[in-house]
Amino acid sequence: MPPPIERSTKKRVKGGPAQTSVLQVKAKPQVYDPRFLSSAGSFSHNEYQHAYGWLEKQREEENAKSQERIQTISSLISKADDTEELQAELTSLQKQVRAFDSQKRNAALLQKQRKAQNEFYKKEREAVERGKRPHYMTKLEKKEMFSRVKEEHVQKAKKRKVVVKKVVKKPKSTT
Repeated sequence: MPPPIERSTKKRVKGGPAQTSVLQVKAKPQVYDPRFLSSAGSFSHNEYQHAYGWLEKQREEENAKSQERIQTISSLISKADDTEELQAELTSLQKQVRAFDSQKRNAALLQKQRKAQNEFYKKEREAVERGKRPHYMTKLEKKEMFSRVKEEHVQKAKKRKVVVKKVVKKPKSTT
């Protein structure tokens, strides 16, 4: 059998350039969230809290129910023979409760940071009204202010834990 015939690259392709052109791909429709359009207005945390405050209350109720369920499961584990399913449910509920508590602490910290920032802006507005030149907070100043607020928040949390531990330890030492 003879080898295939070599063809020159200088010759044009049959059908001309129309067949060699790249096919046009249809652009995907752009997906957007109407909440973040400029026509929807700017985001206001206070309005958001007012509109969705019920959701936070619902989460707190669910957390309370989860904590009650943890107590019932832990009492069932001590009585039951087959505890694998109960133990799995217990760990998942404990994880849920820890996550909720963590989210709550983070929300409290963010709220304190927002409050500190608003106080700074309020003082600056008052100073400008009195005739002083405006001072715009740099990223570094903002970061330092937030770290200071976070440090104060952590110190208060540590003090609360120490007080709780002392209250719990006193009755144990008297018995």
